Formats: sequence, structure tokens, C-alpha cells
Amino acid sequence: MNTPIDLFIMFRIKSVVDQSPNKPVLRLHKSLLQNHPDGDNSSENIRVSAIDVKLALRDTFGLEMMENELMLMIKPFDEIGDDCCTVNDFIRSINGGLLGNRLTIVKEVFGMLSGNRNHILLKDVLSKFNPLGHPRVKSGELDSERVFREFSGEFERDRPDGVIESIEWEYYYAGLLFSKRMEEMMEEFNNIE
Repeated sequence: MNTPIDLFIMFRIKSVVDQSPNKPVLRLHKSLLQNHPDGDNSSENIRVSAIDVKLALRDTFGLEMMENELMLMIKPFDEIGDDCCTVNDFIRSINGGLLGNRLTIVKEVFGMLSGNRNHILLKDVLSKFNPLGHPRVKSGELDSERVFREFSGEFERDRPDGVIESIEWEYYYAGLLFSKRMEEMMEEFNNIE
């Protein structure tokens, strides 16, 4: 996703998802899986089309999108040319996408924290979270308490059960990495003479 149109579409969906209550990422995930016969299998392998995504966004959030708009988000993740992508790739794309080594690292950390289950408890994550290693704390830009509050606040919202599913973890880190890329792009733009 590199064009302004792609970003506009992504931000349109992201704003609805991020402002919705009651674990919106999980609700969208479930909606995308419910119409597939193998929906109980790993969502890493279940592929969805623009029509599937259109219906899930409408049913979950009341958001109406055109299929050609959604294809712009699906195409970068369509590795086999069937105009589809995996459920998880689409959800991560809403928050900027997560591929390659970065996705591997995010999954490995989740696996270590969860004991390779599909969920972790927020209290367990917070007990291991050390904001002193955060780059913005190291640079002096932010204090460690603020980083801790921002991190915990992201997962405490709409989470009375304290459970974080793997797709929510990946969505969060896709957004962090996307924000960092956007900051770098803006810095480059500001340095153009």
C-alpha cells in the first residue's frame, strides 16, 4: 500500500475499526471466518475475496465499501493470483500491514509469551513488559511510565477478560511499525529542498 488512494481506503476502515467497542478486531476476524467451511482451521491459511471482506465490514461495522476499493488492499497480499488474501493478512493490512521478518518476530514473541497458544493474558504481558528498552525512552523522547500506560491502555480497552488473541497482537504491532514508517516518510519529506 503506497498510493494516497490505498492509504485513504486503509484509514477509512481503520478509523471505524479502532473506534468500535467490544474487541473490534476479533469481531471482524470472526465475521470473515464464519462463511468458510474450514473456518475452524488456522486463519493464516483461509483466503478471502473483496466480496467476503465487503460483507464482513458491512455486517460487523455497518461500513459500506466497494469491491474495487478493497481489491487495492488485497492485491499486495495476493501471492497466488486468485484476487484473495488470507484473513490475517487483510486484518493486519488495516493497520499498515506486517510482512516478512517483522511478522516472524511479532509471532515469535507472541509464541514465547503465550506458550504457543492462540492467546495470552494481559496481566502476563504487563508483568514482562519493560518500557526501558523502548527506543523512544532510550532517546529521552518519552518517559517509561508513559510508554507503559500507552501499551497497557491499548490492550485494556474493551478487554474485561484480559485475553489478547494473536490477531489482536499482530494488528497492534502492524500499527506501530506503520506509524514508524510514516514518521520516517514525513522526516524525508521535510528534508527535501
